[in-house]
Amino acid sequence: MDSRSLFSVALLGLAAIAAAPAAAEGFILEAAVGSSKLTSDNSTLQDRATAIGIVGRWGGGKGLGMEAGVRGHGEWAVNDAAGTYRFAGTSLLAGVTYDIPLGPVTLGARVGGHAWRVNGQVIGVGSTVLTKTEDSGAGLYYSLGASYAISERLSIGTYYNVFNLEDGIRVKAVDVRLSYAF
Repeated sequence: MDSRSLFSVALLGLAAIAAAPAAAEGFILEAAVGSSKLTSDNSTLQDRATAIGIVGRWGGGKGLGMEAGVRGHGEWAVNDAAGTYRFAGTSLLAGVTYDIPLGPVTLGARVGGHAWRVNGQVIGVGSTVLTKTEDSGAGLYYSLGASYAISERLSIGTYYNVFNLEDGIRVKAVDVRLSYAF
């Protein structure tokens, strides 16, 4: 992904977050923490990572809305005879949301695009860094979940997320989200 595309995705995300407080009614700030794993069409790493994220959503939690934010997918490690491979991934995301309120419970779906970056290194015997790698690109993501309103402004929920990277590689995560509606 070239720097112009990455800048465009970042600008779209920042514009969405900046525009939402102007219409304070309907702006939701959401923090997420969970467990992620890296998968491909042929395999899944056994190592799980801690994923974190923060998202600004506009739409008031009813019907169609939009979101923009940042996500840290975590850090994974693979060990073999040559050494340890460590890599970590992050994404800037922007997408649309659809929420169905059912009393205090809300069912939600999200779909959008994300600009991702993965940094890694190969560590040999004696903790010597043998090489460093970096890759980036853009892909689609989707999330499905449910939340429960603790109060008029505060809710807690859980979501299943899939972030598509490239060549059949995906980050899958389950997380707990705490949301505050302004």
